[in-house]
Amino acid sequence: MVLHPSGTASVVDPESSWKQQISVEIQKFGEWTEETNYHLRLSALAPRLFEFYRADRDWIVPRALYKEVIAVLENGLEDLSISRPRSCSHWGIPAPTDPAPMTYVWLDTKTNYLINPTYPTCSDGMRFYLLQEGGITDDGDKVRTIADRHKKGCVVGLGNLAGRIRRQKFDLEKAVKRSVEIDLSELPPEDQGHHDLLQKTPLLAAGKMEGLHLNPPLKDIMNAV
Repeated sequence: MVLHPSGTASVVDPESSWKQQISVEIQKFGEWTEETNYHLRLSALAPRLFEFYRADRDWIVPRALYKEVIAVLENGLEDLSISRPRSCSHWGIPAPTDPAPMTYVWLDTKTNYLINPTYPTCSDGMRFYLLQEGGITDDGDKVRTIADRHKKGCVVGLGNLAGRIRRQKFDLEKAVKRSVEIDLSELPPEDQGHHDLLQKTPLLAAGKMEGLHLNPPLKDIMNAV
């Protein structure tokens, strides 16, 4: 068990009367050990990052997190461990020049994202789920399952719409021309409301996309669908 200072509390062991650190989350004593690991030298990068973010305040998105990021840098960054000894961890990526440690999988994955555009990622259903339920300001909604979101959004929503447009008896060109010439006052109130929704959705979604908020515009589009 690895204990981080922010997740521990000092207590007295009733059996030994020694003061020990206990995990606040699982209420168990930690066993202190030492091991040699590779680290990312975040401490050395902190001054350069601080200068960079100060010079370009628009780099951090969403902007609401700017002060939080600056505060973290002002307090200093700790070097981040990126490996464990092979004797302790058998699940990971072997280090390229050292047979002793195993590097964390997330480190290798992020590197592939940067240098390999063909690196295999999620399926279309997973992408759709992460795009609609995820975000960069809040945690995603884990209550809704991936399969449920894929069925309602991709199959029933987009799939049903595409199926209607592509059917042989549907004349898309004629439908577009008719939509331009139609007198909206002759439509039922619910149809008028949907027409207004379709008119404003592109601008509404585009404005949110400019702020790099990807899930709100997708929800607007799916609401129109």
